[in-house]
Amino acid sequence: MKKTGLGRGLGSLIPKKEQLKTNTANNDKEEKQKGVLEVEIDKIKANPFQPRKDFKEDDLNSLMLSVKKHGIIQPLVVTLSEDGYELIAGERRLRAAKLAGLKRVPAILKEVDDFQKMHFAIIENVQRSDLNPIEEALAYKELSKKFNLTHEEIAKEVGKSRSYITNTLRLLNLPSEIQEAVRKGKLSTGQARSLISLPDEEREKIFQQILDQKMNVRDVEEKAKKVVVKNHIRTINKNPNLIAKEDLLKNTLGTKVLIKEQAGKGKIMIDFYSFEELEEIIKKIIE
Repeated sequence: MKKTGLGRGLGSLIPKKEQLKTNTANNDKEEKQKGVLEVEIDKIKANPFQPRKDFKEDDLNSLMLSVKKHGIIQPLVVTLSEDGYELIAGERRLRAAKLAGLKRVPAILKEVDDFQKMHFAIIENVQRSDLNPIEEALAYKELSKKFNLTHEEIAKEVGKSRSYITNTLRLLNLPSEIQEAVRKGKLSTGQARSLISLPDEEREKIFQQILDQKMNVRDVEEKAKKVVVKNHIRTINKNPNLIAKEDLLKNTLGTKVLIKEQAGKGKIMIDFYSFEELEEIIKKIIE
């Protein structure tokens, strides 16, 4: 088990700083008895770990009208940066406040590390279902990569099951075109998951059918099952030596590999789903 600080409470992840940078805070109006600052809006930078990329204009305009009428009811959460503040939670409220023309916003000041910045941003969005499935998957991937967390550890942090985390991350194995359809809501998570393990040609064919024929999840699952059965029958008749070599390459490169052979000649097809993954595959090949 990796030592991530999990299980000891998030408090153990907060770094001990010898002194806070208080100059910026002292220039703002503090309501110490409430623990809330009135912060100049131009001094707040975005959270670099914000997983949400798509902000619907209609939703922001609606929130902006509410902010104009009632102000910011729930304070933002910020931490000190070198030249001001960095947002931890409340990006929609911050954007709406800017649209509303506010100069200052209420904020709660917290001292946090990078893990907690990401943790706050993900939790805020996941709890409100603000992330689309691809944004959510990318957020979990970043947690896993940056902080070396297992799927089980991520699940505990965000209040989901391990299988939910694993299945969500599998969406990133889909081609970018299909990921974009999921991001825009043209394809449901259930439909997308049924396409993950299919060969490229079959996947593309069924994907187009989903868009053209408005197929439901059950229809997609049935079509996907037929493709799996058909490919299994083909595999039975395949040279077992080639299957063993495919398995060896799959395990070594960590991606799908297909070997096509005829009369002692052929080609090897290696799948990748991002330039980052391509770089990793190349490194493994040349090492």
